[in-house]
Amino acid sequence: MCYGMPRFQSTASRNGLPRLTDLDDYCYYVAGVVGDMLTELFWRILAGHCQPPDRLQSLSVSFAQGLQMTNILKDVWEDRSHGACWLPQEIFSPHGVDLRS
Repeated sequence: MCYGMPRFQSTASRNGLPRLTDLDDYCYYVAGVVGDMLTELFWRILAGHCQPPDRLQSLSVSFAQGLQMTNILKDVWEDRSHGACWLPQEIFSPHGVDLRS
């Protein structure tokens, strides 16, 4: 988080992220740790065990990405008002969507 978040904030623009892999990296840096923490917390609350099973733990980063992608979509207009867009150009450009406008 300490490496990735400042990297993305310093390059934020209304142009969006260049590639889908950049979106994956962004989501990991801003929410990956949260996904790990929530997976363990929910497991402990619901199952009463100390550690989630490996299968569940292996999904924690995907869980975090889903949470962060929801936030990106929910906040797209607010982020734009602050000069940032976290959507990947690689997905939108082929369809004629210019993220800058």
